[in-house]
Amino acid sequence: MGRLFLFILVALAVVALGCIQAPQAPAQGNLVCNKPYIQVGTSCCLDGNDNGICDKDEAAPQKPEATPEGVAKCDPPYIQVGSDCCLDANSNRICDKDEPASQEAKPAESVKCDPPYIQVGSDCCLDADSNKICDKDEVKKVCPTDVQACPGGSTVGRDPDNSCNFY
Repeated sequence: MGRLFLFILVALAVVALGCIQAPQAPAQGNLVCNKPYIQVGTSCCLDGNDNGICDKDEAAPQKPEATPEGVAKCDPPYIQVGSDCCLDANSNRICDKDEPASQEAKPAESVKCDPPYIQVGSDCCLDADSNKICDKDEVKKVCPTDVQACPGGSTVGRDPDNSCNFY
């Protein structure tokens, strides 16, 4: 009886192990990203809200900080130029868009970027408004930080996408 039980136990183990498949690595060049991840260029990134944009590229709405004089302050890597902010990625206090282009042209590697991403060199970057400029490089409009009281007691701020008019 003990031998029969042992034989049945070994047979079941062999059948169970035969049903388990080892995970297979994707063939080189065939990247597979499973939800909630999406493929961007040659890698996967998290898209938790399923909007086709990597979560790391979605900026949380921020209100500009106001100095005591009421002038808006730009957060690094942006610097203030007049009433606007512009990108200064290399921290040289010159807007990147105003710096001379690099004299060394390097051939771009072949990278496939699916909308809303665009190819920049050998990488992909977010272009949510489809203007062919990486969102991280666009000049951010800064509005005064005053608020307007509404009849119901709530307050509204200014809309940078609508000439700084109140919402």
